[in-house]
Amino acid sequence: MVVGDRLRRSLAGTVWRVRTALADVLASDRARAALGGTGVYDALRTLDGLAVDRTPVGKPPNAEVSAGGVTCTFHVGSIRESELFWTRDGPRRYPESEDDMPVLVDLLERIESDDAFWDVGANVGIYGAFAGQVVESGSVVAVEPRPENVARIERNMALNGVSARVAQCALSNRTGAMAFRTTGSDGVGGSGVVVDDEMKPQTDHGASETTVGVVRGDELAESESIPSPSVLKIDVEGAEYDALRGLDGVLADEDCRLVYCDVCSEMTDVPDEAVHGLLRDHGFEVERIWDWPYGDGHYVRAEKRRQGDGWPGQSSGGQDSSDRGPVTNETGGATGRGQS
Repeated sequence: MVVGDRLRRSLAGTVWRVRTALADVLASDRARAALGGTGVYDALRTLDGLAVDRTPVGKPPNAEVSAGGVTCTFHVGSIRESELFWTRDGPRRYPESEDDMPVLVDLLERIESDDAFWDVGANVGIYGAFAGQVVESGSVVAVEPRPENVARIERNMALNGVSARVAQCALSNRTGAMAFRTTGSDGVGGSGVVVDDEMKPQTDHGASETTVGVVRGDELAESESIPSPSVLKIDVEGAEYDALRGLDGVLADEDCRLVYCDVCSEMTDVPDEAVHGLLRDHGFEVERIWDWPYGDGHYVRAEKRRQGDGWPGQSSGGQDSSDRGPVTNETGGATGRGQS
């Protein structure tokens, strides 16, 4: 039994090293130039795509993860998901610890039981699953354009008993279809960005492009099955300004009181102040709460003051401190799918 465990751990380590080396090759300009005309590069990229869709060797199929006093369970069905949820010592607090990246914990301290929470750029549903443990009489909506991730969101919501609506689309300032570029390898847990003229050129040779449905957030909020949000988390890899522009009516609504936004400065030519200013113009007080430990980007928390409520997290400051529509599903409880 001990020999079997050692062999399993050894094999897991080997797979991890091979996967990391392969990712390094795919990201190398020199490898792209040397192998691009031979078909070898495309073959390696195909192999990498297969790797990220396989359950990591030596890891259980689910990870139990805690953050801010809340515990959730997530399916781990790919190496990329293993990178999200596991360390060498066991489950990690994802996506951050209270000390070095307090966004999720900050959200959990401020969200209320009757809030309507939108997770825009939901990936595999982490924020929605955690928020769903707090939101009792409210609702959770996950917005995610990648079909692989949508399927995982539905599974993770079911694992955590969260009844959530899933909108398979990206948010923008228009409705229709746009190019969508994956960042890094394809597969469950991967991320990407809607491509527009304001996006900076990228050198990620592991990236690929497809077409996704985009919708203005105001139109999504007008859907009979999608409640307008009172709290939003927006993490859309540099497309946040257009996403916010498409949420003009939502942000102006007095019921929309709290927005967390990842400002990806290194991905776009839109100035940080344009994002901050748009939120302030809708009555929010903007605070820069976390800076990326790598690259150029940061998270802001934008709050509206509500008179006489004394609601948790109310701030006293007033200045900045720093052509297809969506496909919707509803997930929840034992079934995991439905209509959203």
